[in-house]
Amino acid sequence: MIAHEHVQMITMKDFVVVFLSALIAAGLLYMSHSLLPLSLSFVLALLLLSFMGTLVVHLVQKTGMFMIFYGLAGLFTLRLDDIGVLGYKKIVCLMIAALLFEIVYLVLKFHVHFISFDLVVGSMLSAASVPLISALLITSNFTLQYPLDVFNLMMLSLVAGLAGSVVACIIWHDVKDRRLFIELDLYLKMVK
Repeated sequence: MIAHEHVQMITMKDFVVVFLSALIAAGLLYMSHSLLPLSLSFVLALLLLSFMGTLVVHLVQKTGMFMIFYGLAGLFTLRLDDIGVLGYKKIVCLMIAALLFEIVYLVLKFHVHFISFDLVVGSMLSAASVPLISALLITSNFTLQYPLDVFNLMMLSLVAGLAGSVVACIIWHDVKDRRLFIELDLYLKMVK
C-alpha cells in the first residue's frame, strides 16, 4: 500500500513550482557548462539535477514531480551536451532515469519508513543510470566494448546523486520550518 498523501492530482500551482525549479536548474546548467570542462560539467549536471529534483519532491510532496522536473529540465537544455546526449535522446535518457527514481521512491516509501532514505536512494540510482542510458542511446557497441568505463561513470554519477540528494535533504530539513516555506506549503495545499 502506497501512502495516499503522495499520490494526488497535480495542480497548476505544483506545475508552476516545478517549472520555475527546472528553469533555475537549466540556467545553472548553462552557466556551469560554459565555465567548466565537459567532465566536470557532467558531474555537476547530475549533482545539480539530483539536488533540485530532491528539493522539488520535498517541496511539492506528490508522486511524479521528479519526472516532470527531469522532463522540463531536459527540454530546457536540449542543446546542451552535459550528460552526453543531445536532443530527444536527452529527454528519453532523463525520463527513463526519472521513471527509475519514481519506482524506487514509491517502493521504498512503502517498505522503509526512514525520513529521506527513499529520496536519497532513488536519486542515487537515477543519477547512476544516466551514463548507462546515455551510452546505450548513443551506441550499444560502446557499452559492450568498454563496460568498465561505463561502470566507472555510473559510480561517479552515483556519488554525485548521493551528494546532491543528501545536501538537498539537509537544506530542506533546516529550512522547512521557516515561515516562507510553511506559507508556500500551505499555498500549494490550498484548494483552488
